[in-house]
Amino acid sequence: MKRRTLGITKIITVLTTTCILLIGCASQQEKVSSDQFSGYLNDYTKLTKVKDQEALRWISDEVSSGGYNKVMFDKTVVYPQSISTLFLEDVAAIFDHALRKSFTDGVEVVTQPGPGVLRIKPAITGLTSETEGVKTYEFIPVAAIYNGFKAAMGWRSKVTQVFLEVDVIDSVSGKSVAAGVRKGTNEQLTQEEVRLSDVRPIVQEWASDGVNIVKTVMSEASPKIPNATY
Repeated sequence: MKRRTLGITKIITVLTTTCILLIGCASQQEKVSSDQFSGYLNDYTKLTKVKDQEALRWISDEVSSGGYNKVMFDKTVVYPQSISTLFLEDVAAIFDHALRKSFTDGVEVVTQPGPGVLRIKPAITGLTSETEGVKTYEFIPVAAIYNGFKAAMGWRSKVTQVFLEVDVIDSVSGKSVAAGVRKGTNEQLTQEEVRLSDVRPIVQEWASDGVNIVKTVMSEASPKIPNATY
């Protein structure tokens, strides 16, 4: 009985410690610091947490005066260049293809800057494969408390984590009108190495979300026409 009590006490202690650490990390996320990120974006301090997503986002108040109704794309890059590998270049290429494909319906895509054109500049800024505890910049969800407990007990699966940063600028002025940071997570099919099949679902989801975000920006930039039908 004594041994069982000690075992339960140990589990409770580990879980309590994990919760305290994660709550502390989560509270730090409320203050976005530039040194937590890659440096691809000019200003991280304006980003705010997106509800129910592992994402931070900002849309300028000035976007309503832009009259945006078209988009153009820069090639998705790996940033900083010092972390670039053939695998990350492949990840960037997959996302680039998925993003452009997602915009085939509903949004006009152009290749030249001009009035009303949003220029989308994406970058893959990191990829990890780990069983370690989460870091403060990883936008900890409540579910991570349970995952952290499993990690402490040695039960946690290996996961792939991919990081994306996107700057959306006015194609004429070059001024940023929106920005975002995303972290995507997917459990690896194999414990040995990350494969493109581990990453593909993440970037495809990002591409779909990207269309919705741009449509939101455009709707805020469009004049409100009473009784308009589409």
